[in-house]
Amino acid sequence: MQKKIWFRMFIRVAAIFAGFVALLAAVNGGFLGKYYIWREKNALVDMAGSIRQLELKDAAATLQALERLNAGRNFLIDIYDQDGKMLYTTYGQQIWDFSDFPVFAAGIRRRPLQTLEQERREDGSWFITAMDESNNAEYIIYQSRTDQNDYIEIRVQKSLLEKSAGIANEFILILAGVFLAGALVWIVLFSKSFTRPIVEMNAITRDMAGLQFQRKLVPASKDEIGQLACSINDLSTKLDATLTDLREKNEKLQDEIDAERRLDSMRRGFVSNVSHELKTPISIIQGYAEGLKLGVSGDKDKREAYCDVILEESVRMNRLVLDLLELSRYESGQIKIEPQDFDMAGLARGLCQKLERRVEEKKVTLALELPPCLSVHADPARMEQVLHNYLSNALSHVPEGGRVRLTGESRDGLARVSVYNTGAGISADDMPQIWQSFYRGDPSHKREEGRFGLGLSIVRAIMELHSRECGVYNTDDGVCFWFTADLAAEEDGGQTGANLV
Repeated sequence: MQKKIWFRMFIRVAAIFAGFVALLAAVNGGFLGKYYIWREKNALVDMAGSIRQLELKDAAATLQALERLNAGRNFLIDIYDQDGKMLYTTYGQQIWDFSDFPVFAAGIRRRPLQTLEQERREDGSWFITAMDESNNAEYIIYQSRTDQNDYIEIRVQKSLLEKSAGIANEFILILAGVFLAGALVWIVLFSKSFTRPIVEMNAITRDMAGLQFQRKLVPASKDEIGQLACSINDLSTKLDATLTDLREKNEKLQDEIDAERRLDSMRRGFVSNVSHELKTPISIIQGYAEGLKLGVSGDKDKREAYCDVILEESVRMNRLVLDLLELSRYESGQIKIEPQDFDMAGLARGLCQKLERRVEEKKVTLALELPPCLSVHADPARMEQVLHNYLSNALSHVPEGGRVRLTGESRDGLARVSVYNTGAGISADDMPQIWQSFYRGDPSHKREEGRFGLGLSIVRAIMELHSRECGVYNTDDGVCFWFTADLAAEEDGGQTGANLV
């Protein structure tokens, strides 16, 4: 299981605190007693120095001075003359007029003491560790001389010092334990508080690794951690912007690649279709021309028929080339539209009059259901071409005796013109392909009508130039093609169509 960073920090800091407590306990246990003794020895030396400054003439004054010097101490002070006679003592705060010690020697006492250790100092004074055999109490004794060559003996009970040191050591350990317990609680809170920004940074950077840049850090301080949080926020923002820009460029590049692939596919298909469309008339022209050259027939009428076929195929090829050039100009943007206000209904009526012969030949009914005036803002020549292609397409697919209907209406600032013809509908597979060049929906691909499958491609190109839409849908008994155009300013009222026959 993964350890939390705050827990790892808690363990390390707690170990440091515990180590300090253990070190404190070891130092106290090993050195506190020795420190107490060293300190008391220095105090004994200082006390002897203070006593040397006393005149030691007046007994009462001397005792008061000794009592003053010994205030707050637990020393026993004895002063002897050169013969070993005790002159002053703080034991019972009284003067001794006799002494059992005829000479000064290390370890002399009022009662027998067993000397354990002796240490002679450079100034001739002594430190003596001795035991009172009556109660097994150890003493530290300091012996030195006064300026009058009297003897000073100051002693303190060593066992009391060791006991005091033990009590102090025990108290320090208890206090350290309490402080350690409080420190552990503080360390937990501190570890969580200190590592919280780091945990948040980890979560944010993990999100960044997953390309998610919504979350941001809130810097809680102005130190290095706060600066790091600001840097992560800046990095997140810049990465988000950079990746967004890169993603958009990649999408655009992908779109361009896809478009280039489609264009390349269309180019290959276009070349193939053009080759296919030109192959037949070229073959016909070649065959009939060779026949004329070889004089296969002496009949004048037959020669004229050959020439008519050659002329008809030449016209067909010329029309194909012109349509291809026109479509190419539309798709390459070479043709610029010149929009102006004109009456779409009037244009439609005039175009229908031009197609009356074809209507009569197919014995179909052509109905115009347009408003008396449908004024639009567009290029009239291009709109006439769109309508002509729609009507030609309808007349090519309507069965003999069928119906063709041209309708128009205005709505929401746009004019919508539709061309409907009875007959077979367009299959779902063919629907998206009918706007492609050289596509013809009839399975027979008849050539006698002179259709090359470029009309709807030209319609689509013209509508793209106008930034308007075109489309097709099946009805119950036929097919309906439609397109939209901008209404002229005075017609932008949304009136719907009235019937014209």
